[in-house]
Amino acid sequence: MLTYNNMQHLKFFSLFQTLHEKEVPGFLKYLKLMHAGEEVAFKVFGYVKKFHPHLEEDDKKLELDYAYRKIFGQAISEKGRKNLLNTFSDLYLWLKDFLLQEKVRQDASIRDMLWLGILHERELSNEFSKSATRFYESKTASPANSMSNGITQIIAAYFQHQYLVLPSTEPDLPALNSCYQTIKEATDTICSRIDCERTHLSIMQSPQTDEISHLNQPATPLRKLYTELTQMAGADPIIEEQHFNQAFQILADDVAFIAPDERYMVIKYLRNFAARQLMRKNLEKYGPILRQINQFGLDNEAFTQKSVMSATEFTNIVTIASSAKDFDWAAQFILTKAHLLATGIRNDTVLLAKAVLALEQEKYKAVWQQLETVTFDKPTDYIRAKLLLMRAYYEDRPEHIDLHQVCDQFENWLYRQRKQKMINQQKTSSLLGTIAAVLGFVQIFKLLINERLEHDVLFERIHKTSPLVLDQWLLLKLSDYKARYAPRKKRI
Repeated sequence: MLTYNNMQHLKFFSLFQTLHEKEVPGFLKYLKLMHAGEEVAFKVFGYVKKFHPHLEEDDKKLELDYAYRKIFGQAISEKGRKNLLNTFSDLYLWLKDFLLQEKVRQDASIRDMLWLGILHERELSNEFSKSATRFYESKTASPANSMSNGITQIIAAYFQHQYLVLPSTEPDLPALNSCYQTIKEATDTICSRIDCERTHLSIMQSPQTDEISHLNQPATPLRKLYTELTQMAGADPIIEEQHFNQAFQILADDVAFIAPDERYMVIKYLRNFAARQLMRKNLEKYGPILRQINQFGLDNEAFTQKSVMSATEFTNIVTIASSAKDFDWAAQFILTKAHLLATGIRNDTVLLAKAVLALEQEKYKAVWQQLETVTFDKPTDYIRAKLLLMRAYYEDRPEHIDLHQVCDQFENWLYRQRKQKMINQQKTSSLLGTIAAVLGFVQIFKLLINERLEHDVLFERIHKTSPLVLDQWLLLKLSDYKARYAPRKKRI
């Protein structure tokens, strides 16, 4: 077993001797604030700090035996030696924490990065979106002039990208392009410098060792996945399907090497592709595939964070499974996975999920019986419930319901919500984007039930309305639409 006698060999001293003169009293103040009850540590630090910054390796006073006798007034024992070494280990960890805190306090960029990480982790989307954009704009105002600045720009673009791909953020292709260009330019610059260094180093070394052998390293599973997913967005359906199958196979084979949040992103693209195939009437083939994707995500913790599933994801899974007519699987999912929802949102989320399932099963009466008498606290839940009710009413046409009145009341509520958000200056609120898309739906829904516009006019109106939710449902209903009260054409 390796033993030390001179304290200069300890990790604490290696770090301690790098402190500037003003940092030593700062560390002592930190110890008094954070570790006031550690009397032994204070005695030991009180002894060693007087030797800073002139720590002579051959100084007898820095030998453990000598120091222990001076600090504690007795000869060192094996137990005493062990305790003293443990104290220095504690001091090293505390000094490390102190320097980290000082770095965060003094470096605004690091402080901003850590804060953005906290906001993103805790899903505080409003503050995260504003902070991410502000940080990105400040760090990319001028080109990177060093490797460290380039890395900062990459991190800034990463957080901006995380904001741009939030479900609540409206698609912004120019902003995504900006993130891509920032990351690519910074990465290319950094790689160019490293490549220059490697090339010159290889020239200086002997012929046997001058090969740069890792130029063609195999792509990581994650890189291969995103390459396949990018190519999956091609125009040829056969080629798209080949890349879809290849991406799913890579995910299944290498899931252990892919982080849970990346698994979710990959599964999202795979699900979207499969869902599009459903809309193309490819139910028999892609219904089972969607079940397989959802089950894979559940088995590999792609849909949860710290064993908790969001209400949005829970509802999405039920919606996708129900759209694929996989009703038994969806019902079993609701029954067995509700415990993954946070307690405060569980009842309302499960109720909405059951209503989604009933709507797809064409059990329209069950939808309005479940939802009519329920009061939802969250505006997003209220909106989901209203959209479900409106579609159920449209199909079932219950006698006690005036659809025009339902539309008018819901539309007025949406306008009030939008006005309130604007008054509170919550212009980045995700709810504002949702309200705009839902208002578009309500306005077209009213035209649909009025049955006054000609088919082609209404069709064009749907395609021109943006943003718009449930556009595919509207188009589906339009296939059976016939204007009953269209104005008569004047005779010439």
